[in-house]
Amino acid sequence: AKELNPQADGSVSRLQFDGLWRLTEIIGCPAAPLHQALGCPSKEFDAQTLALFYEGILHERDLKARIRERGYLVFDYPDGIRAKDVPVVCHPDGNFMGEEILETKSVNEATDAESFIKSHPQYVKQVMGYMRILDMNVARIVAKARSTGWILDDILIEYDPVIIEP
Repeated sequence: AKELNPQADGSVSRLQFDGLWRLTEIIGCPAAPLHQALGCPSKEFDAQTLALFYEGILHERDLKARIRERGYLVFDYPDGIRAKDVPVVCHPDGNFMGEEILETKSVNEATDAESFIKSHPQYVKQVMGYMRILDMNVARIVAKARSTGWILDDILIEYDPVIIEP
């Protein structure tokens, strides 16, 4: 069992800046690009945080499998996408074959989609960044309650350069 649990060994953290900023780091902490460029080491994740990330990956896989079972084609980005004009890389959860960005989220408790997105405005910026980098106009966020498996109504986000360009 010990080998099956995520290990808090810092392997998820980047210890040296590689010249590319991760979109989610920039949105989550606006100071992250400066710290990385100055050579500050990234914070290591503890075992609880790694377990939460791992659980999120399992929910993402489940949601994408359910979507595909309904007949939708979802393109994956296993290596992420690099922006053409800025040194930023992003990792969208998927793409409805050129029509919409797909972003999946797992949530603590079942709530309605509107209150979920209002309490997590960083997800709007996250998908706006994906849309900018991929030159797309719509993103769809599909969220699932971790404890019950209940899937909230889809959240459609339209691209707005005023929000993401700065």
